[in-house]
Amino acid sequence: MKAPNLILIADELPELSEALFYAFLSNLAVNERTQLVGIGNFGLEFTIRWVIWAKPVGGYASINVDMEEWETERGWCLRLDGLKSPNFLHAEDQWKCITTEKNLADHRKKLGEKHD
Repeated sequence: MKAPNLILIADELPELSEALFYAFLSNLAVNERTQLVGIGNFGLEFTIRWVIWAKPVGGYASINVDMEEWETERGWCLRLDGLKSPNFLHAEDQWKCITTEKNLADHRKKLGEKHD
């Protein structure tokens, strides 16, 4: 018996096994209404094993760093840019659970400028 509605929400998607992807496509997707919501910090396009989820319909050449959303081959991608955090708009951090200028400076000091 299959459920009429199934929503799979996966946080830290790039860190999860591809087995989740194949299970979703082969088994879970046969439910009447199925949706996968994947959340994660994606790096360079060729370093991610989960790149298939975010690949634009027109290929990677069809998007740029300023785009915040695009249609993918399997759905829709929303790109939330940490450099546009609401905390960057205020002199003091307004929200404790999202990126701050201090977090970003510490991150870059430890990992380098290109490791956003």
